[in-house]
Amino acid sequence: MPTKPKGFTLIELMIVVAIIGILAAVAIPAFLEYMKRSRTTEASLNLNKIGKAAKHVKGEIGSYPSEQGAMLPSSTGSCCGQSGGTSAVNNKCTPTPSAFSDGAAWSHLEFSVDEPSSYNYQFIGVTGGTQFTAYAVGDTDCDSAMATFTLIGSTTSMGNAAVSIVPPPARVY
Repeated sequence: MPTKPKGFTLIELMIVVAIIGILAAVAIPAFLEYMKRSRTTEASLNLNKIGKAAKHVKGEIGSYPSEQGAMLPSSTGSCCGQSGGTSAVNNKCTPTPSAFSDGAAWSHLEFSVDEPSSYNYQFIGVTGGTQFTAYAVGDTDCDSAMATFTLIGSTTSMGNAAVSIVPPPARVY
């Protein structure tokens, strides 16, 4: 009885390589998109922190802070090409906690950025303290399209504090 040859044929190997190629073509872009999206959590977390602090101030004194908080830590909004306090470029702004103690809104909210960040933050209070707007502006994927997260603080008809975050358009990081 003749023995059957063992191993894979060339066709079988080519089919396996084609399947792996198709899987990679689908998985790699999805993974890269997921990585970009994950960098945006910093903005939501810090805006949430600003919102909680503003609600706390409203509970203490009856109105939101009416002061303005400058765009910090960088006035350009983009941290691309910056080192963020380390020697290697990591596209993060170097933290400047002392800049947040400007005697205005940031001090009133007790908010500062103490670690390298991808976003710059701004607070705009409205005279009368019934509402405010805060922004997180950045370009985490360095494509020159600035992503702006907006936190809107308002007062409900019952006089309660309410905040909501408006994210940037889809696929803008």
